[in-house]
Amino acid sequence: MKIHFVLDARGREFVPQKRFCSAKSGIDKAEKRPYNFLLMDELKKQLKELIINSLELEDTTPEDIKDDAPLFGSGLGLDSIDALELGVALKKKFNIKLSAESEDSKKHFASVNALAEFINSESGK
Repeated sequence: MKIHFVLDARGREFVPQKRFCSAKSGIDKAEKRPYNFLLMDELKKQLKELIINSLELEDTTPEDIKDDAPLFGSGLGLDSIDALELGVALKKKFNIKLSAESEDSKKHFASVNALAEFINSESGK
């Protein structure tokens, strides 16, 4: 069973919560939008804020970070030290396991989209 995460009442942390959506259509009845889209949209916003806060990117806003832009190199311009700091922040916030030796870790850190997909897949384990 996959656990989906949403914002809590204060809008700060993700907490598991059941939502009512049509099993056939996958549409959230309250929002009339695809259920997974709602969750991923909020998760990406939280990831962007986590990147900005944990790496102290003072002149960057969540809107400045494109979902599919590379986080390292030509995109946001993060380096290996940033990767370590971001990895620690992700472990604390989302209680996920990351391995520095894993080739998959590079894939997971490719973009905000890749991080969101990884976190979503890990939440079901």
